[in-house]
Amino acid sequence: MWLLNTTTLELHEFPSNPPPYAILSHTWGKEEVLYQELGTPGCKRKEGYRKIEGCCAQAKADGLEYAWVDTCCIDKRSSSELSEAINSMFRWYSEAHVCYVHLSDVDNVHLSRSFRDSRWWTRGWTLQELLAPMHVVFYDRSWREMGTKMSMLDQIVVITGISRRQLSLPASVMYVCAAEKMLWASRRETARTEDVAYCLMGIFDINMPLLYGEGPRAFQRLQSEILTKTGDQSILAWTSKDTARAGPDLSIPFASSPASFSNTSFERVAWDATPVSIDNIGISISLPLITTTGIPAPPGYPSMIGILNCCSDGRRIGIHLRLAPDATTYMRQWPSRLSPVLTKRPIPPPQRIYLSMLDYFAVSQKPPNFKEISIHCAAESKQCYQILHVYSYSEQPISSCDQFPKQRSLWRVNLAIEDWCLVVLQNNRNSYFSLILGNYGHRLWSHGVKGDLTQDASRKLWPIWKDIKGCISTEGYTPEYFNDRAKYNVDDSTLTVKIHQLPRLREPSDITYFKVEITQAKG
Repeated sequence: MWLLNTTTLELHEFPSNPPPYAILSHTWGKEEVLYQELGTPGCKRKEGYRKIEGCCAQAKADGLEYAWVDTCCIDKRSSSELSEAINSMFRWYSEAHVCYVHLSDVDNVHLSRSFRDSRWWTRGWTLQELLAPMHVVFYDRSWREMGTKMSMLDQIVVITGISRRQLSLPASVMYVCAAEKMLWASRRETARTEDVAYCLMGIFDINMPLLYGEGPRAFQRLQSEILTKTGDQSILAWTSKDTARAGPDLSIPFASSPASFSNTSFERVAWDATPVSIDNIGISISLPLITTTGIPAPPGYPSMIGILNCCSDGRRIGIHLRLAPDATTYMRQWPSRLSPVLTKRPIPPPQRIYLSMLDYFAVSQKPPNFKEISIHCAAESKQCYQILHVYSYSEQPISSCDQFPKQRSLWRVNLAIEDWCLVVLQNNRNSYFSLILGNYGHRLWSHGVKGDLTQDASRKLWPIWKDIKGCISTEGYTPEYFNDRAKYNVDDSTLTVKIHQLPRLREPSDITYFKVEITQAKG
């Protein structure tokens, strides 16, 4: 552990048994002084150096010879030192003589709104820095004292939602159920995705290696460690309305972020705990199992409710489960809700089942929204097919600012409004070709047929539309309709339909534009 001498501002290493020290809690800015920069001529010109000076000056005034500041007391170039520091962070804060909270965006107006709105309350790392130390003192941007954790306790309770007992007795945090701790973290954020998990390790008394670059998997690992180490099944009591992740069914048993615990406060229910383990099959866990009607579920039942060892408002909480496609394990069903268990019926004894760790409905990223597709028909000669009309799904002609007599080859359709559109092409031989373009599951599909479908289009399109939805619901996709380079043989030539996804605009980032090119080549 590296500590700053509060007089010389030089670093000293203490492998064990460090002397009494003050510790700083703050939010990082753009000009922080790092480990390798401390003592260089340029470090004193950085904004972050004033925080180091302020912390050491206050510690010296309090009779402390040493202080710890995370910006310069960890050599982040060393992965082993960084891992050791993060795994020890909660302990370092709890063992500090005093924790100084420096609020760089707050003026010293007691109980002012700026105190409640400080960025410090929204950061992931500062949660443990609030909970771990016994003695916490708040300072404004000019290092003027505002109060202590105890003197401002009621206001902090309102800001954080954490009880008086848990704020005033750091040791009591270890006895709070996992879902409740996640609730505390649900409105906080970190700069790096992995830190969502790493900043919570100390609060859960979990040690695990750091793997920057693993992304959301870090939070999955944290939940896995919590469940197997503590047997606290409330870690499974999350909800999610993130349809981009899995649609109506979600197989991964763990939440994607602490935000999934933001709706309900939980308490753990004590019972004769049974071991929880994770192997190549899944999570081996014992749960009381009931059907949706409340009766005990027989072994191998395809759909049921697993009752967790936690409660909310005095009622036990269950999660909806269904048999996974492997017919061996169970997976989470209807992740958007939990199931409060009726207290009138007795809870059946636990049964051991496996929860699948496979994501059968994985989606790598949030699907984009459609804004517009542009449809361009490149007619090289008068004999080629040209766009005659474009109809909406309600069989109404779609107009476009580009449909001038000399520019009838370019059309624009907003598929955020239309479910699909019908493009009718005609050549000089009075032959027709119909191209259907649609938006389903935030993906662009197409299907071409000979002839003019504008005659009773609803009746002719319905079997196609029904087939598309059936294929997607069972297979997730079908090459027949989601072919971005489709070719159709018409008369003595070939029509090619090319679909290009255009680069996204910066704002808003979830909007996607498509370009559809129709070209014709002689066979």
